[in-house]
Amino acid sequence: MESDITVSAHTKRYVPKMMEKYCDLKSVDKLYAANEKVSEITTIMGENLRKASVNAENLNVKNCL
Repeated sequence: MESDITVSAHTKRYVPKMMEKYCDLKSVDKLYAANEKVSEITTIMGENLRKASVNAENLNVKNCL
């Protein structure tokens, strides 16, 4: 049986590496990563539509969006 000191040493060595790897859900969970990407794209598209609408208003374009 390993002593507390040995277990502690192993824990300090390996746990930070594991946490670094698995705490980033995008790298572990493909569904989570896909949902994050869809959310990001939706936000960008919404912002682009808002900018296009503002540009159309500034140019006095009717029925553009």
